[in-house]
Amino acid sequence: MKPESILAAADAVLLAAPPRGWLDCGLAADLIIRRAGGVPPLGDVARVYETPLQIFRRIRAFGGWRAHFAATVEGNGYRRKAPQTGAVGFVRNDDGRFGHVVTVCAMPGLWIAPVQAGYTVLQKVDESWSQ
Repeated sequence: MKPESILAAADAVLLAAPPRGWLDCGLAADLIIRRAGGVPPLGDVARVYETPLQIFRRIRAFGGWRAHFAATVEGNGYRRKAPQTGAVGFVRNDDGRFGHVVTVCAMPGLWIAPVQAGYTVLQKVDESWSQ
């Protein structure tokens, strides 16, 4: 993957109407990486929930948001590594309803984070996983 493919995928995914009528940050990251030609970080998990309530229950069953995200991406071959193009990460977001947001690395220092209508760019995240 190249930074350009990540950015083009982010535009296609995050500037379009949500595929389910809603789009959470984990599914957004999965769709961006998929569209850019990478290994989807959520794998089959992206297909096992259809509503926000279903993913909340899954997160709770894993013992919390961070534990769920780490187990899911590590189960799909991602490992905690330094940021690189195509990595996924998360950052604390006290303004959001979940406390964290999943991000995609277009290149080190340029992380794409979904917002209500589109995305914003961050320079760093709290943790990252790469293939």
